[in-house]
Formats: sequence, C-alpha cells, structure tokens
Amino acid sequence: MFAEACRIAKGFTRPVATSIRLQDGTVSSTLNSFIIVNRDGWAITAGHTFDSLVKYEKDRSKIEEITRMNVSGQTGAPSNMAKMDPKFILNHSFWWGWDGVLIKEVTVDRKIDLALVKLVNFKPEMVPNYPVFADPGSVSIGTSICRLGHPFFDPPTEFDFSRNAFRIPKIENEAAMFVNDGMVSKIFTVKKAGNSTLDATYMDTSTPGYKGQAGGPIVDVKGRVCGMQINTLALPFGFRSQGNGEKNPVEDQFCCVGRGVHVKTIRQFLDSKNIRYGAEDSSEEYTIIE
Repeated sequence: MFAEACRIAKGFTRPVATSIRLQDGTVSSTLNSFIIVNRDGWAITAGHTFDSLVKYEKDRSKIEEITRMNVSGQTGAPSNMAKMDPKFILNHSFWWGWDGVLIKEVTVDRKIDLALVKLVNFKPEMVPNYPVFADPGSVSIGTSICRLGHPFFDPPTEFDFSRNAFRIPKIENEAAMFVNDGMVSKIFTVKKAGNSTLDATYMDTSTPGYKGQAGGPIVDVKGRVCGMQINTLALPFGFRSQGNGEKNPVEDQFCCVGRGVHVKTIRQFLDSKNIRYGAEDSSEEYTIIE
C-alpha cells in the first residue's frame, strides 16, 4: 500500500549524523533524519537534533572557565584543582546527507521540536523530487500513514587527531532507511509557550517511531507529508494485580506510540519564515509568502 509513497518520500529524506568526542575518550555517532523542503536547499528536522550542539557550546565555556581557575591557582593546592566532567563534549560535528554539504543558517523552535536549516554546497539535482505537504484538513484520525527514517544504525566512528576530525563509514541513504506504517490515532494542540510564536499541533500514531527516525517524514498513501516524527511515548496500560499478593506479570507493560509534528504546524512554521514549499491544496508548484 505504501510502496509508491516510500519511493516518493525517500527522494527528499536524508540522514544526518551527529558525531561527538567526550572528555572520557568516548567517540560515537548517531543518526537522525531530515526533510529537504525545496530546491533552494532549505530543510527541516527535529529541534532536539541540535541539543548536543547546545551542550557542546556550554561545555566549551565550562572547560575554559575550569582551565582559567586551575592556571590562576584559584583552587589552591593541586589536589583541589577543579576536575573536568568526563561527559564534557570536546568535539562535535554534523554530516548532512552528503559529503561536503554543510549548514549556514539554523532556526530552532525547541518548544515545538522543529528546526529549519539552510544547506550549503547543495545542488537541486541532488534530490530527485521534493515534498508535497498535505492539506492540514485532510490529515485526521484514522488516516493511514507511513514513517521513514534511519534507525538501528549508529555508524562506527573514529577521531583523527592529526586532522582534528571524525571519520565515519559511507552511509547509503536507502540502505540505512527503515519504514513502518500505522494510522493517526490522536491529534491535539498545545498553546504557544515560552519563546514559541505558534500553537503546536501534534499527531500520535498507532505505531512507534524508532531512534533515528526523528526528523523524518510521516506520509500518507500518496507520499504527501502529513507530519514529522519527533519522539515515541510509552503509555502504561494500567493493569494491576488482584488478590493473593502476587505480582501481575503484565503490570509493567506499555503501549508505544509515535508522536509527530502535524503538517498544520509545519506549514505555519515555514510560512512564518517565508520558505516556499509544495502544497497539496495549491495549484502552484510552491506556496510562497511575500
């Protein structure tokens, strides 16, 4: 049922690898996903993709502060020298779907969990087709959906000290991709909070998303983008033991559901940034806000 939809959606869905090196020597990479919105190289992904970068910037400041304190002798005897947190991030890097492709502009709405990036060194022909965003009114409870992304693959990573850079194996988009289907089970809206200027509409799905699918598209049977995966919830069934004082073997069972940002909020977000995009309910190739 979703074969054609997946063929369409995989064209504009790519992996983003986040590589980090910690103070304790740990080197690792994890994958998320992103959606290329238009030929200008604008793309969207989950806002939490940038949490590690925010931590890296904070850790750099803390490392500089601890170094200054120790050098100036503010901590007293050597035994009292301030220690570095073993989980400080020393090096951080993104890989955006292709070698040589970088980002130069980032807007993150962490309240919604949505980020907009501008790709550098991107060429329109690198993507065979671009997304069509569904009419928000057509995405309702019971809509059949499919989720695409890049789970179950954290690439082995090395850090090259001579180049001060990470090395990861080549990531083939289609080989790393995994899809699963379901239906829209719930739609709800959270009123804007904090610095967010938009109300956030979310969709819960009958199947979970998996680590690595965050930032990837949730599409209908025609391949139109209905939402973007952001996380998965484990909801307790609420079973409880009855009598004899014995533990109910299913007491701790959970129902795992996926959660995505609804296309209504995605389109409002893109409109607020004057980003053009393909729309189901528009006769033009793109919608653009002047």
